[in-house]
Amino acid sequence: MDQGEVSEPETLSIEWSEMRDGQNLEIEVIIEEQKWCEISSDFSFLKEAAFLALSQEAIKTAPLAMKSPHRLAVLMLSDNESIRELNKTYRGKDKPTNVLSFPSSEVSLPGEESEPVHIGDAILAYEYVTEEAKNEKKPIKSHLSHLVIHGVLHLLGYDHETSKDAETMETLEIRLMKQLGLDNPYEGEFVI
Repeated sequence: MDQGEVSEPETLSIEWSEMRDGQNLEIEVIIEEQKWCEISSDFSFLKEAAFLALSQEAIKTAPLAMKSPHRLAVLMLSDNESIRELNKTYRGKDKPTNVLSFPSSEVSLPGEESEPVHIGDAILAYEYVTEEAKNEKKPIKSHLSHLVIHGVLHLLGYDHETSKDAETMETLEIRLMKQLGLDNPYEGEFVI
């Protein structure tokens, strides 16, 4: 390597697949920010959270996910700078946030039945998520599990733009967290 040339950090990838309630579900985790590895060495705690969310019924705003029993979601564990750029580009907000979800823009099912429907990507910012967990006095693995559930539900068409939609989504998040044996992530918070 020439002096002055900076090598890019290695990107790690984990892939999980599971049959659940007649659905073939796949999760790909891409670890762009190596600091995430300080939280866990195997990320298996995210596996159940991701599969629980991905197995939920998709709603009308996610028509491909509604049609397909074979779904793929990508979770990207990134950093504040990357998520700030995405937030600025796609939402007009020049600041980082905890999680951004980008539902797929695919309009038709794959030609092969064995191919999964990519329902979209959920991206999380290390610095924001860890600081938020610390400030809210939440265990980081619990907080991260909640944000993965939250992000994947967005990929399935759920949102919190109206109080009715927020109540539906948050009730589902609380139920899924309870299934994981984790606390209500909204306990003590004012919700929409």
